[in-house]
Amino acid sequence: MGPLILRKRNEAGVFPSTISYAGMANSRPQKSSGCWDFFKSPLEAIGQILRNTFYLPLYKKKIDPELELDQRLAGKVSYILQHPQALCSRELRVIQRCFSIRDIDVQIEGPIVRTFTVRLFESRIPVGEKKLRVILFSFNGNTEHERDLHSRARAWNPLKIEEISSSPLSVLQAFQASGVRVDSLVTTSLGNVALDGLK
Repeated sequence: MGPLILRKRNEAGVFPSTISYAGMANSRPQKSSGCWDFFKSPLEAIGQILRNTFYLPLYKKKIDPELELDQRLAGKVSYILQHPQALCSRELRVIQRCFSIRDIDVQIEGPIVRTFTVRLFESRIPVGEKKLRVILFSFNGNTEHERDLHSRARAWNPLKIEEISSSPLSVLQAFQASGVRVDSLVTTSLGNVALDGLK
């Protein structure tokens, strides 16, 4: 469940709190007919089990206890880093003092509108007239909904590896289209699946 991290040099202006981008068509495959319909449901169910086991373990109905503990700890640390008045350890106080942390919603437009929440870490003190900005993309906690005004948001539910792979790249394109220059890309663990989308 490793992250995909974008490092960016500072440019003039305030970083936007929401970014909207009309990327490539991101609709789901249309329903097929014939013999495939007979096998489709069981194969999709097996595919989702494999996806949740190997790629997106937080999508399982029952999350592994150690992952649940990690998520609780991450939630506490995230709260502390976003709320300077919160009590915390000396190590986290140093991070609070040196970095501001906030979440940014990146909306990818299409027949299915997807909203990816990325976390921005920005140094408070410039280094050589520039601030360091680190943008963290997570495959968890994202949403999607149909373009219809009455459509309700639901958890992002990628059904193909291509969708998992291309989504962080769409977010990267959204930043680029809004004038954000990204200098480097760091991928670990699941984040490496993004490299597959580069082809």
